[in-house]
Amino acid sequence: MSGILKYIRLISAAALIFCVTAAACVFPLAEPSEPQPQPSPSATADINNPDIFLGDEGCEASAGGRFVLTDEYLYYIDPDGSIKRQPADGGEAELLVPAGEYACLNVMGGYIYYLDNTSGIYRCATNSGEAQRLSALTADKLSVRSDGLYYLCAGALWYCSLQGESEQLIYDGIEDFILCGDYVIAVAGNESYGFDLWPLGADEPFATQAALYTVKDGTVYAETSSGLFCYEGEDFAPRQLPGSFELLPDGIAACDEGILYSPRGTGKVVLRDMITGFEQTVLEDIDEFFVAGGDIIYQKDGRLYAACCNGWQRRLLSDGLPGKMLLSALECSSVTLKCDTDTLHPGQSATVSVYIDGAPASFQQLMQLSCYIKDNTVLTVSPRNDGLCIYAAGKGETVLRVSTAQKNVFAELLLRVE
Repeated sequence: MSGILKYIRLISAAALIFCVTAAACVFPLAEPSEPQPQPSPSATADINNPDIFLGDEGCEASAGGRFVLTDEYLYYIDPDGSIKRQPADGGEAELLVPAGEYACLNVMGGYIYYLDNTSGIYRCATNSGEAQRLSALTADKLSVRSDGLYYLCAGALWYCSLQGESEQLIYDGIEDFILCGDYVIAVAGNESYGFDLWPLGADEPFATQAALYTVKDGTVYAETSSGLFCYEGEDFAPRQLPGSFELLPDGIAACDEGILYSPRGTGKVVLRDMITGFEQTVLEDIDEFFVAGGDIIYQKDGRLYAACCNGWQRRLLSDGLPGKMLLSALECSSVTLKCDTDTLHPGQSATVSVYIDGAPASFQQLMQLSCYIKDNTVLTVSPRNDGLCIYAAGKGETVLRVSTAQKNVFAELLLRVE
């Protein structure tokens, strides 16, 4: 796309954006330090000639939402208002910042960056807990990458370095912005309907009349007045996706399995296949949901949970992110499950016998199968010599699924805990 100013590559967890818009070893928290004197920002920056051209540097994971997933940790704003982190595969949560009015969490190097809705923009060292105020501006949104901070204040896009220096206005008169791949994408209102999206420096928008949008791995997804589209590559070439929305969802996000959205007022999460348009409800009765890596994080009754994007392997967030459902290495013609009961009580366990091609499965075969519980807060499963041991953790109904290397060879068992 001619005229586009190139910016650095963002390696991001999939971010959820709806119109303008997701214990305890305690670090000693230092008093926030005052920001250093900053040069006066320009009030006349033009979208085609922003004040600064940012260098081509590497970056680390940042999200600008409520959850940020790195290789080792999940960082998040807890329902109690504090900022915590925990090992991605589960474990004790670690308090980083005591409870406050925080938003737009980012992680870069050895720091977390966030908005304090009462006093400005801060960063906090993850190894010492020392907090520093970088800007006194009251921002509506913050996204961070290795060249600095981008934040939206009353319709104006601002920038400062990771240390809070060189604060300046980039562009005025937008509703929102996205960091996507090599670009900073501006979002401004369309006179007829919705919003227009274009990279800073571009001559024209690549998407017009967008009602809601999200970004994943350098691709923008938007529901527009003409349908649902994805915009790919350096030119953001449009490609229409199957299906549309009769009512705008409460939230939308992209994942490897498709488009996740929450139909308005339903409390459900629906997964739509981006090729066929086939839809399935993967979660129900939730308050809100987010996507981190390849998993859904959702809030229900004030607690945080995680699940695969297809709704399987649900568990408390403290038990770790489930990750992708691994494929089986076992090939066979048939698999059968048998259990003496389909109903357990909390604390009880039972054995599920597994038969491969009509014969009892050996322990080696059991270890080669892929075994999953749809809701791990109801039941858990583990292999043992004589079959699969299921343990009743909490009341509810769930499904045990055992799959093989062939997609069409699997078995499921409906189980209840009451």
